[in-house]
Amino acid sequence: MNHKDVVALVTGGASGLGEAGILELVKKGAKVVVIDVDADKGEKLAANIGANAIFVKTDVTSKTDVRQTIQKAVDAFGTINVVVNCAGVVNPGKLIGRKGPLPLDAFNKVLQINTAVA
Repeated sequence: MNHKDVVALVTGGASGLGEAGILELVKKGAKVVVIDVDADKGEKLAANIGANAIFVKTDVTSKTDVRQTIQKAVDAFGTINVVVNCAGVVNPGKLIGRKGPLPLDAFNKVLQINTAVA
């Protein structure tokens, strides 16, 4: 694969596995769209990369946010041909703990983000 032809949209891109993937893609010549809810980290990462990256603050559980992000990516780079989903959260609760079951809304939020169902 010629990475110079790659435009990758990376969720959870401002840190951790997403950031590592972005840095590797850019090193090989790809353009990237850094997607995250952490604007400070995302903007800093995109600025450090330069012209081959943009940051778009995105809640991956929001269809509206995701659609707007896709449009911004296409406006910036003309296409998207790779999507890497690294968005994820953990909830410190247990499904069934000393205080009873994990609230359904907390469990649902973890599933929505980690599986990017938007």
